[in-house]
Amino acid sequence: MHLFASLSGNVMVGSRLLTSGPIMRLSLFSVPISGGPDSDRAIIFDVIDRAALADSLGFFCLYYPEHHFDDYCPWADNMLLVAHLAATVRRAHLGLSIAIAPFHHPVALAERAALMSQLTDGKFILGVGSGGVPLESTGMGFDPATQGEELESIVVAVEKLWAKRPADPPVDFSTRRYAGKVVQRIMPASAGSPPVIKLACVRPDRALLAATKGWAVFTGEKIAPVYVRALLDAGHAEETVARCLAYSSISVGPMHVAETDTLARTELIAALQTRQQWLDRQKMLETRHNLGNPLMVPAPDYASEAYLSARCLYGSPATVLARMRSLARLGFGEILGESDVGLNTPERMAAVRRSITLLGQEVIPVLNGIVPANTQEAAASVDRVVQAEVHPAFGEAPHAPAG
Repeated sequence: MHLFASLSGNVMVGSRLLTSGPIMRLSLFSVPISGGPDSDRAIIFDVIDRAALADSLGFFCLYYPEHHFDDYCPWADNMLLVAHLAATVRRAHLGLSIAIAPFHHPVALAERAALMSQLTDGKFILGVGSGGVPLESTGMGFDPATQGEELESIVVAVEKLWAKRPADPPVDFSTRRYAGKVVQRIMPASAGSPPVIKLACVRPDRALLAATKGWAVFTGEKIAPVYVRALLDAGHAEETVARCLAYSSISVGPMHVAETDTLARTELIAALQTRQQWLDRQKMLETRHNLGNPLMVPAPDYASEAYLSARCLYGSPATVLARMRSLARLGFGEILGESDVGLNTPERMAAVRRSITLLGQEVIPVLNGIVPANTQEAAASVDRVVQAEVHPAFGEAPHAPAG
């Protein structure tokens, strides 16, 4: 049994009240930039230490992305990092944000996720997406413009593999790149129900796919109503709707808290300037090697006032909490913030720790008492959605920081 029943609150499905729906939870998304090979170790072990801190402060889930080659999130293998964290993180869920599905054979992804389910006592969340960052795709031998076409077939194969019992007929699967026939079963079995699948959604079509399949989502404010409406219309069981809403997250981008709004702004601007410098280097390399992805929109200017105002959540605990309260109208059970953006120098890592501590001590206790809007209220805004929100956290844009 998934643990969503413990996220007590109320969710309306039509005229029916579900008592096992979500309350508002806060999760962290770790996205540090390394200064190079000599910095990797310090960043990795600081991320591990921060996970223990966040776990002690009541954060709901700690998410880690998959990236390759580019100094961004220098652990590369987020599944292996999370396996290490599972030995010490006892309260929080652990998740991937995301596994780049085309880079993984379905059997390998299903097996590793099932093992993670066991290691976390059922508190593992399998976030998935298509990726498409040119430097990463090229290094892995993929065409970044087409690799996303097999996302659905890979994830569906994973679900079938999780469901198969030894006496069931063989599971045959075939994607653009992978194929297989499993006669017996994958090992290990999951701890109880299979892991929650959570799809990165920055376009309405992806939200519709997730809703149809009964998957949770990472998304932003504009796409959330599309997902909620489609989820209600998909004909799922009440338990599926409740689970999806409990585990779906509104992504607020870079999130930083300090004692005052001014200090939080100053510290976040400094971090975003280093992220922009990193992005400029990636653009230069793509130009030099004639790489690109025509399906991706341009990356934002991370150092701009427009990005700071529209895509970031920062300020004193009171300021940040007021903004989080407004997100309850969307009906999701989770808010997800990027906790450690920018070049992770010792000074930056210290500021991140202070921010996490303030969030845990002054924001989470209040946030956990807020119940999201019922699904009808959240879905009512769907007609106002005229285009996708392209959120930089989930990688449908070049150089996007998290897959």
